[in-house]
Amino acid sequence: MPAARMLSGALRCWLWFVERRVRGRKRRARDGTLDGTGPAHRASRFAGPVTPIPDGVALVAATNRGLCAVRLGEDPETLAAKLGTEFPGAILSRDDAGLDYMASIVADLAVGRRRPEADTLPLDVQATAFRRRVWEALRRIPAGETRSYAQIAAAVGAPGAARAVGSACAVNPVAVVVPCHRVVGSDGSLHGYAYGLARKRQLLDAEAGAATTGSTGNPPVQPRRQKRGRSGTADRLRLFAARTSTQRACDTRPA
Repeated sequence: MPAARMLSGALRCWLWFVERRVRGRKRRARDGTLDGTGPAHRASRFAGPVTPIPDGVALVAATNRGLCAVRLGEDPETLAAKLGTEFPGAILSRDDAGLDYMASIVADLAVGRRRPEADTLPLDVQATAFRRRVWEALRRIPAGETRSYAQIAAAVGAPGAARAVGSACAVNPVAVVVPCHRVVGSDGSLHGYAYGLARKRQLLDAEAGAATTGSTGNPPVQPRRQKRGRSGTADRLRLFAARTSTQRACDTRPA
């Protein structure tokens, strides 16, 4: 008899646990946080002014909470399509004025210019606690310097987790702003980069050159104040496409 009561109690506890899991999953699916299509990703704006970014195109996405994506490539339409698959609930539209400030920061970082405000630029990204600590540690690496995967692992309190640090770098959603390109092997060699080792070398060389010459680039562009009520929701996703002009990019590099 006691054994039967114990079994009955264990069964009730198990059913209670399963019910909580099911309810939580239904709630996350309803709110959109289960598959990355929540309120922050349901609506979007696409902006298209041209900004010089060496050897390709940058696609910048942000919500009213902060920057949520920076993608590098060669074709803005391709990048926008890929971003759309990541946020299937997003609706692409334009917001030229709303993203010129963030775009100018990304453009300067891509050519090695130092933008101190990039270190405190608010982010709106989804990540595990470990990956978030890694990305925060990457933002503390000074421009023109590098750290090894092992050093970052130690900095986030996880010695021996160098491989996990590499995985966090690989899924970094805001390239350049979170400078995962500044992480190298223990011997200084370049390892995998989502946008190719040539791009990683170009970014490191640009930062090293700017650090040597002490270049800080042009004065930062002041952000434009957003009008309240312009958007129907505070969680609008805005995108900015920047096409490269090779000659102009060369002209903007420090002497």
